[in-house]
Amino acid sequence: MFTTYDPDVGNSLGKQIEDVRALAHAQYAAFFSEPAFSLDATSTVCWFDRSSRRWQGVGAEDDTPDAPDLGLLTLLLTGGPEDYAAWAEAYFEVNVPRVTVEAVYRHAPLTPELVASLSDDLTLEALAEDIKEIGYPTER
Repeated sequence: MFTTYDPDVGNSLGKQIEDVRALAHAQYAAFFSEPAFSLDATSTVCWFDRSSRRWQGVGAEDDTPDAPDLGLLTLLLTGGPEDYAAWAEAYFEVNVPRVTVEAVYRHAPLTPELVASLSDDLTLEALAEDIKEIGYPTER
């Protein structure tokens, strides 16, 4: 189970909070009692439903104009490299090398060449702080 908070949307779960509690509580009771966790400061909640073996997600109320788009999140959780590459090409309006996306999906170590295949303006060195923060492997 994981949650996100978008300051532009704020706590957007509204009346769906009780739905989340009912749907996910049995499997994630410890998560709900964690002091650092609060549904009152949540924009989206996603969890893996073990009985249906599917990811579920709840975001902003349908009538909220700033409702978060769970489309990319759903794609990342259930799609594959080909799906993400197609999404990225449409969203960023650039060609995305499938081999690069497949390497990232395999969690292959980042190399200068792999990074350069995504952008001529980006280097492994420029990403060093971000890479360290997320713990992504690099070629040594």
